[in-house]
Amino acid sequence: MPTKTKQAPEIQGSPEFINALKSSRWLISFDHEGKINVKPVPPDACVMTDTEMLEALNNNMVLRHDRLAEFAIATINNLKSRCDYVTSLRSVNED
Repeated sequence: MPTKTKQAPEIQGSPEFINALKSSRWLISFDHEGKINVKPVPPDACVMTDTEMLEALNNNMVLRHDRLAEFAIATINNLKSRCDYVTSLRSVNED
């Protein structure tokens, strides 16, 4: 029985669009109706889960010192905000 070779989908568009696809990175997703969404991914961007981000940061992910400090400050601010919220709930429940 002959095996079928899977053919790559044909991408249609202007030559400029096709060239842009070839020289860039793209995030492709589908909405609930099956409509395709295509967004460019900047060269310095990374796409990862929160777990992958933590692992990367703990395994010497290369970041500028100032950027790493911004991550740390944002994390502390986020944690403080969550603690303040939980504290406010306790106050309401104790009354």
